[in-house]
Amino acid sequence: MLKKPLFVRIMLILLIIAADVCGAIPFLYRWKENGTLIPSTQASTDIPGILLQNLMISVVPIVLFAVFLFALKKDFVREMYLQVKGRWQWIGVCVLILCLVGILFYHLLTKEDRITSIFLLFYYVFFIAFSEEFVCRGACTYLLKNEKTIIRFLIPNLLFAAMHIFNYSGWEEMTGEFVLRFIRTDMAVIMCVGCLNQALKEKTGTIWIPVLLHAAWDYALAYK
Repeated sequence: MLKKPLFVRIMLILLIIAADVCGAIPFLYRWKENGTLIPSTQASTDIPGILLQNLMISVVPIVLFAVFLFALKKDFVREMYLQVKGRWQWIGVCVLILCLVGILFYHLLTKEDRITSIFLLFYYVFFIAFSEEFVCRGACTYLLKNEKTIIRFLIPNLLFAAMHIFNYSGWEEMTGEFVLRFIRTDMAVIMCVGCLNQALKEKTGTIWIPVLLHAAWDYALAYK
């Protein structure tokens, strides 16, 4: 894959992001329209249903994981930064896990629906944080690993920011005014967060630091 021309690899990255977004949008809009969408903050009403929904919209990350596992074989863990080794890596991972546990206990103490609070921890770690980090900072970044820093950081994280436009719209109909406002006010911030997560992955040598940080941030704001 890395021997292909840069243009081909960029097109492949665009295809991956487009497939990830377009694979989820039809389901989400259909479920929202017919009233069957289960909000994550109401997970306890139908745990099997919300698990099925999230598995259906996570098909692309799951398939991508399998494809890279097959393609990279014994190099998969190293190339995707999935290892945790060394004192400082373990310290960082353990600190962030403790943060997640702390947030969990806060939600358990302040929210009546404890089943949902527990589910949300799993949801944000795996369906949101790991899924997004693996796709954008794992697979897509790998395809640019030999390129200049600006290319390696800009392309995946620009697309990472763009794919959040549907989340920020609340999965409602998007207007031209909303798109322009998103580009002006939110897109640059999201791209900077993505670049920060990528820098953390590369500096710490493990993707689990940005995954757990990403999950902790989203989980802390789960009910807002």
